[in-house]
Amino acid sequence: MPSIQLLIREEVIRNQFPAPMGTEAFPAYAIASAKELLQEVKCAARSTLKYPMTFGTLGKGLRSFEGRALRDLADFRKRCKENMVTCLDSYLDVQPSGPSSVWVGCPEVMPPTSSLEIRQRSRALPIWLNECLSRCRNDLTSEQLARPLVLDSKIWAKYKTAYRTHSNCEFCRQVEGKKGFGYIVGLERNLMQAIEKVLHF
Repeated sequence: MPSIQLLIREEVIRNQFPAPMGTEAFPAYAIASAKELLQEVKCAARSTLKYPMTFGTLGKGLRSFEGRALRDLADFRKRCKENMVTCLDSYLDVQPSGPSSVWVGCPEVMPPTSSLEIRQRSRALPIWLNECLSRCRNDLTSEQLARPLVLDSKIWAKYKTAYRTHSNCEFCRQVEGKKGFGYIVGLERNLMQAIEKVLHF
C-alpha cells in the first residue's frame, strides 16, 4: 500500500493524475479515504466545502463512500464551521490589540464626551460593521449540509454594501480609506486559516 500511495502522489505532483474538479471532490474524497491516502483526503475534504453536501451533489459518487467516510466528512465540515464562527467572534469582540480595534471611535457609537479615558473604555464597533459581521456569523451558524460552506467571496461584497450605508461618517471614511482593505483581506485570510487548522482526524 505505501508504494501505491507514493506512486499516486508522484503522479499528482507531475500533473499526470489531475486533482478533482468541482463536485468530483466528493468521490475523490471517498476513494482517498478508502485507500487511506491521508494527504489526499485532507485536500479533497477542503475542496468539498465549496459545494453543498446533498444527495444531488454527491450523485453516483455516494456509492464510493465506505464505512464512516461520509460521517467523517460531515464532521469535518462541522468543525470548519465552528472554527470560522470563532474567527468572526474575535472580530466582533473589540479588544485593544484585536483586529477590529482600528474601528473604535465612530461618533455614532461613542459617548458624547471625547475624554481619552472614556474613549478607551468604550470599545464598540460602528453599527454598520457590527451588523455586517453579525450577519456573516449568523449565516455560518445557520449553514446546513445542504449549503456550501464558503464565506470569503461574500464578505467583501457584504462589507462594501454595509459601508455605503454609513459613508457620510468622516471617522469611518478615514479608517476605510487607510485600513479597510487590509482589514477585510486579513479577515478573509484568518477565515481560511481557521479552516486550515481543522484536522480531518
